[in-house]
Amino acid sequence: MNWQLWLPAWVAGVGLAAVTVLSLGYVLTRPCTIGPCKPITRAQQLSQNSLEKLDTERSTAAFIAANQQLAEAGELLEDIPRWSTHYGTAKELQAFYQEQRQMLLEASGALNRGNLAARKSQNPPHSTEQWQEIQELWEGAIEELEQVPQNSPAFEFAQQKLSEYRSNLAAIEQRKTVEETASEKLETALTAAEIAQARQSVAQNLEEWQLTYASWQTAIAALRRVPQGTLAEERAEELFADYEPQFVTARERRTQEQIATNFYNEAIRLADRAKTLQEQRKWNQAVSHWQQGIGAAGQVPEGSSLYPQAQILVQSYAQILQGTTAIRRQVQALDRARAELKDLCVGPIVICEYTSSREKIKVFVLPLYIEYIRNLTRNSNAQGDIDTRTRIEEHKRILIDGLTAISNRSKIPMELYQKSDGSLIGSHQPTP
Repeated sequence: MNWQLWLPAWVAGVGLAAVTVLSLGYVLTRPCTIGPCKPITRAQQLSQNSLEKLDTERSTAAFIAANQQLAEAGELLEDIPRWSTHYGTAKELQAFYQEQRQMLLEASGALNRGNLAARKSQNPPHSTEQWQEIQELWEGAIEELEQVPQNSPAFEFAQQKLSEYRSNLAAIEQRKTVEETASEKLETALTAAEIAQARQSVAQNLEEWQLTYASWQTAIAALRRVPQGTLAEERAEELFADYEPQFVTARERRTQEQIATNFYNEAIRLADRAKTLQEQRKWNQAVSHWQQGIGAAGQVPEGSSLYPQAQILVQSYAQILQGTTAIRRQVQALDRARAELKDLCVGPIVICEYTSSREKIKVFVLPLYIEYIRNLTRNSNAQGDIDTRTRIEEHKRILIDGLTAISNRSKIPMELYQKSDGSLIGSHQPTP
């Protein structure tokens, strides 16, 4: 049964009137129902101000403010009722603001990437991998900005950011390249040092120390070329402190081996020349070269790989020098003996001829001289000339004494012969 049938008629009439009044009051209180529409005016002002500011400032702050103001403008139009004469305009504006916001949001992704790239770039140095990640962020941001259409409210802002981001990308690419170079130099140094250490552990002669030094030199040079401000710089400084003493050691050993090789080769060269001079019987020069050879071998530094061999050369050359010096003395003595024999054998009448060697001197009394002495002796005897006989004996004594003295001074045995028949007159062994 309908409960309204139980109500008095007047009650029902009063209720209907109240509902009508209340409904009319609600309608009249909604925005933009009658008269001008302030929300639309305010929304349009917000939209215009935001876009003008973005176009003028083209800053991130202006971009964020524009997005917020467009959102606020859209919210202002939410409460305009369907029965309002401004409802259609409000919906068109809402759609426009939403479209504008969507365009801004599309550009905001690039801003977010750029901000993230900027944050990740802080507090360098970074690894090559991190610089690569930052580079990709800038590249992504640039790609997004390049897609912002010309009718977008963010177009001019995007163009400005493109210039800024491209500069940032170029800087990051440069930083990455520098870091890559630093890593390459560090790797070169590590590889060269590994080779140097392996070579140094077995290095003995000049060639091996030259290779060791060259490897350390490569390592040190690579470390010195590690760019400053890179992640590898600190590691390069640590390695430099470790490598430099080993580099210095290798350089000193190389120098020592070079000096040793130079003196050793010089000693060999001088010895070869000395042998040639001996073959040419140039004894003075030979002795001088043996002496120089000993001096050169003696200059080979102790501790070098050639030092033991150089000491053997010193001993060997010293023995040869001793023999060569003895021969030189003999040759000099023989030369003096020959000069003295020439003076002794040649006078108003030629007394003798001679042959000489370091082993023996043979003197041959000429027949003419023997005949002269015999005739002189025979005549003096016939005449009883004692003075002449005395002078003849004195002359013979002087001749024999002279020959004996020559033999003694030269330390060369001497034999005296008659030239005519080759018979031995006598011999002499020099005194010690």
